[in-house]
Amino acid sequence: MKIHKYSLKNKMDVLLIPSTKSPVVSVQAWVGTGSADEMESEAGITHFIEHLLFKGTDKYSLGEIASIVETSGGELNAYTSFDHTVYYVTIASEFQDIALDVIREMILYPSFKKEDIDAEREVVIEEIKRSKGSPGSVASDLIFSSMFKTHPYSRPILGNPLNIKKFSREKIVAYYKDHYSAPNITLVISGDFSLNKIKKKIEVFDIKSDKIKQIQRKLEPPQTKSRIKVNNTKFKQTRVNFAWHVPTLNHPDTPALEILSLILGCSGSSRLYKALMLPSKPLASSVSSGIYLLKDKGVFLISCKLVEHDITEATSKIGDELIDILSMPVSKDEISKAISLIESEEFYAMETVDGLSRKYGFYYDMSGDINYFNKYLAKASKVSSSDILNVGSYLNPDQVTISSITNKKNMQSILKEWHRSYKLGFELARHIKPSKKTTSKIDVTSFKPVSKKSKFCFLNSRSSFYLNTDTPTVSVSIGFKGGVAYENDKLNGLSLISSKMAVSETDKMSEIELKEFIDSKASSLSSFCSKNAFGLQLTTLTPNVDDFLKILESIITKPKFNEIFFEREKVKLKQYLKSLEDNPARLAISDFVKNVFPFHPYGKDATGSLDSLDNIKKQDVLDCWRLYLNNPYISVVGNGEINKYQNFANNLKSQEAEISEIQSVNKLLKSKEIFKKIDKPQAHIVLGFQAISALDNAIYTFKALEALLSGQGGSLFVELRDKKSLAYTVCPVTFSGLNGGFFAVYIACDPAKKETAISMIRSELKKLTEYVDEEKLEGAKKYLIGSYQIGIQRNSSISTTILNNKMLGFDNNYLFEYPDKIKSVKPTQVKYLASRIFSSKEVLVVYSK
Repeated sequence: MKIHKYSLKNKMDVLLIPSTKSPVVSVQAWVGTGSADEMESEAGITHFIEHLLFKGTDKYSLGEIASIVETSGGELNAYTSFDHTVYYVTIASEFQDIALDVIREMILYPSFKKEDIDAEREVVIEEIKRSKGSPGSVASDLIFSSMFKTHPYSRPILGNPLNIKKFSREKIVAYYKDHYSAPNITLVISGDFSLNKIKKKIEVFDIKSDKIKQIQRKLEPPQTKSRIKVNNTKFKQTRVNFAWHVPTLNHPDTPALEILSLILGCSGSSRLYKALMLPSKPLASSVSSGIYLLKDKGVFLISCKLVEHDITEATSKIGDELIDILSMPVSKDEISKAISLIESEEFYAMETVDGLSRKYGFYYDMSGDINYFNKYLAKASKVSSSDILNVGSYLNPDQVTISSITNKKNMQSILKEWHRSYKLGFELARHIKPSKKTTSKIDVTSFKPVSKKSKFCFLNSRSSFYLNTDTPTVSVSIGFKGGVAYENDKLNGLSLISSKMAVSETDKMSEIELKEFIDSKASSLSSFCSKNAFGLQLTTLTPNVDDFLKILESIITKPKFNEIFFEREKVKLKQYLKSLEDNPARLAISDFVKNVFPFHPYGKDATGSLDSLDNIKKQDVLDCWRLYLNNPYISVVGNGEINKYQNFANNLKSQEAEISEIQSVNKLLKSKEIFKKIDKPQAHIVLGFQAISALDNAIYTFKALEALLSGQGGSLFVELRDKKSLAYTVCPVTFSGLNGGFFAVYIACDPAKKETAISMIRSELKKLTEYVDEEKLEGAKKYLIGSYQIGIQRNSSISTTILNNKMLGFDNNYLFEYPDKIKSVKPTQVKYLASRIFSSKEVLVVYSK
């Protein structure tokens, strides 16, 4: 892929990455400043400024930035990291001028009005509260604060509430001027554009530039002693992180370290996954390893969520796997599999313009070289088993940092014992002489788009193939009628377990062999389960299609249900249910769904309950497959010959099964209020109503109604967040199934503000029953159409969309008709539907102190 790089006169770098796969453009501004550039007294100011740039500029007032992008069908957002801040707009190529103008205004001309700054303080503080209530965020902050004692990587990116409350406008403006200068900004644009024309448009960024303030970060001295930090929390789950300092991206050892991390724990066939997740009784609910690439130092990180009563055994297994990989040369197959995963990043990034901009923006920001990924891949392809043994020296027990959040009292002693054992094993392992260097090479797949136009090919009444030759990826989606709606209370969770078991093994491959094969091909094979359906999805590269079609056919026509896998999945689902106490937002929404569908299977959760999971037997899974796995719906999107997909579809076709119709949703006869007390920093509120089914003629009006309230330009965000600073998160939550649906609003806010939040949500919903502004509706429709077009860039997204349409009874052309359906929605229709839904009985769920 050709990347065009040049610099404006003011020294702002520009990366242009043309791609005609979709009529979409991504415009990203990479600002070379992150939280690590702050002094202690400035902690949180970089992230705060990221928020404030959305509040208004010299040209745009409060709310207009989001409004102009979303009413043009685009999406905008930003994020702050340790090393950089990124602002981005993804939009239809015909509106690329808007994306360029908005990004230019935000990064070069923010207004920083005092009233906006004061209002946004509360929003950022709510975001910080949310992070303090998240086990993942708390565990992440703990490991970085434990392993960095001098360097600012030790501080949370979000900052702290005390700083946020006291930042003056003058301090914010001064910090902005010191860092948001042209030489510190890289403009990255990918997608469907004319190279010559866009260069002309970019000239508006070539303004007078201020000098960048030179930041001297405090460097972290070498770590010479191990560190163990345990925080006792009220969270139900136990998380443990093991971390070591490693070099930066451009160090010669980094490719070998990344391959080591991939072999250890990046996928279903990795060593840690097999050791902790695949025993008949899982020792963890998740485990992974990887490299966190930073500008000043890298971090080699092993993260896991452990089952409380098996913590000692689980940590011992992690130590065993580390000692094993540091003692014995890894196989060529393992190295090749890891290299394939790195290599496949090139092809999967091609599927979306965001993926292209993010990938090349990151590698350029970290290395200053637009071709660094290809150079990195070339280095990775030469990594040998002896290289991996050599870089194992970085995982020294005297330089490890171990952190844990837990409610277990003896965690400190468990981790100390783990360290003692690991140190003995490490010392023995380092005495083993590395084997003779043997390089593992793989052929880098070359890909050139075929000069064929995208088109539909019908395989049979339920199956279709959409030829798309722009990328070397193929996605296959297979769906079956079934799902939660067809389960009784006693066997709730059966569809989810059945779908998971489908991808566990084949008649010729064991579970381990199947996972090894999937990972070696840099592919994914997963299952899904919804209210009305369940099924499988495959994403792979074109050369692998023949092998995977055979695997899919075997899975469906000759299912093998391993008893060990079956029992293990039930254990994992129970662990998940128990961990939900740490996720009040999920519990509040689940309670809402249960009460909005009190006598209908839609009220059940796909995961089931602790009791229903105990009831499910292996025979129930077999019966489920025999009943539902007939005449599947199939959608294939990608490259290849139609004959192979035709044969595949015909081989799966069988007799139609008799599936009983599910009952209609009974109308709620009275409103409900559910209040539950929780010891969390935020209140979690869900307020909503029963709504229409996916087959209702008003479904497009329903989507427009949701869009009026969604996004940063929607009335909920503008009124409750922008103007009143009630919350960081406020959004609609909707569902439309075959037999009914719901429309709800979720908000997380300070418990003291919950009554105000509830009142304002009701007020915003009521407004739409009285008047719908035609101009705002036109903007909402453009937002829907743009989001739809952006959302179907990936072949997997197109495949899923086609499958869903087929299972609802729509034809293939619905993929292209959807925008016209949305365009036809009128204000009177939205007002009528809003009155119809919001005047019905209300369900209110509040989780709060």
